[in-house]
Amino acid sequence: MGIYRLRTDFATHLRVILWVILVIFLIGSLYMFGARPRSMQNGNAKDVILTVAGDEVHRNVFDSEWETMYQMASANGIKSPLQYANIKGMIVSQLINSQKDIQIAEEKGIRISKKELRAAIDEKVVEDLKVNRAAIMGEISKEQEKLDPRKDKAYLKTLSDNGMNIDSLVQSTKESISELTVKSELSRNALIAQAQKKAEDMTDKELMDTYKVYKADVLIVSDSDSTESKAMETAKKAAADIKAGKSVKEVSEAAAGSFDLTDIGYNKIDSPYIPAEVGSLLEGLKPGGVTEPVKTEMGVYVAKLNKIEDKAPKKLTDKEKKERREAYKNILGQQAEQDIRSEEEKIDDFEVTDPVLAGYYYAFKAYTEYKPEEQKALYVLAETSLQEASKNNELGDRDMILAQLANVKYQLEKYDECSRLLKQILDDPDSQITESYDLRLLYGDALVKLGKKEE
Repeated sequence: MGIYRLRTDFATHLRVILWVILVIFLIGSLYMFGARPRSMQNGNAKDVILTVAGDEVHRNVFDSEWETMYQMASANGIKSPLQYANIKGMIVSQLINSQKDIQIAEEKGIRISKKELRAAIDEKVVEDLKVNRAAIMGEISKEQEKLDPRKDKAYLKTLSDNGMNIDSLVQSTKESISELTVKSELSRNALIAQAQKKAEDMTDKELMDTYKVYKADVLIVSDSDSTESKAMETAKKAAADIKAGKSVKEVSEAAAGSFDLTDIGYNKIDSPYIPAEVGSLLEGLKPGGVTEPVKTEMGVYVAKLNKIEDKAPKKLTDKEKKERREAYKNILGQQAEQDIRSEEEKIDDFEVTDPVLAGYYYAFKAYTEYKPEEQKALYVLAETSLQEASKNNELGDRDMILAQLANVKYQLEKYDECSRLLKQILDDPDSQITESYDLRLLYGDALVKLGKKEE
């Protein structure tokens, strides 16, 4: 029992690591295969599965993404219903963010035309066909690699010899590409390009200003163990105390959940410890000035500017100017990505209307949530949705629903319900499950939590 419990404790951490690896592996796999076969899912293709600020996303959009991921997973030996449920939750999360990204871009005046969308999809079709061509023809000449596969006579003949034709392959490939995902990608790229234009338009003086280093004492209030509002309240009091003359270190020692960094440098291009949104405030201060609290991905920041150092060289060659602009352009691109994520988080007007997909989505979001209270709330939402969905015996997702429901109950420390549900799944003679190692692992973990021996 002691050895088993040791294995259980290790497995608890291992499952999270394996899930992260699985996600990375599957996303990477999307670029390694050609056209994928498709199959219909439960429900009408035009059913609304989620809405984002009034914009609807239909089942056929989800089906397109799911079929792609399903084929990738199956091709790599993944058959676990629990892993499939996790993948579905990830897809729903991606679709929500895709719709958000389109809305964020449109609010900034960026609208993707139908012509741009068609061209981008066509480009993806060509890339997919190139992968397929390489897979069935092996090594080809550099000249042939440059050819559009749709006009490559040798490739077309190879397809014909294998009982395939280019038209059906193109159609199958197009069906595997989600317009929503492509439009979102174009929107994100346009937002990033819009931000990066600042580097292209900057004057030589502005370029030289990128060498300035703003030395500051920084206080960071962590919001990982408290609510965001409480962290902001602590930071506001800290900012007031610092403005009143107290040192950052002194205030940090008295402020719960905070720590400080002394005399840290901020630079537009090289600043690993101070986020850009904090640095931009420092740029507007004189030495001795204190920023207002700023919410960042790493916590709430308050910074006191000590001094400004000019590290600019006396003269830059044209090549050095170009390299500096490019470096700043890359930083602006990274900041734009971060800004997009921040804007996504602000849009809370969305709803997953399909109860099964809602359950998968909430369970997936709980995986990625680091605040215990919010994580538990997400698991409760997942349990409610999956519990309701489990009452419908006609759903083709039944094994996935029950597997994820058991996992959610385990996370909510309902070990007895979890173990009974898993026993039902694993002992069901009519179950379609062909891979159950992770469910048996979870079952054993639940038994250990209950103080029972492994059955």
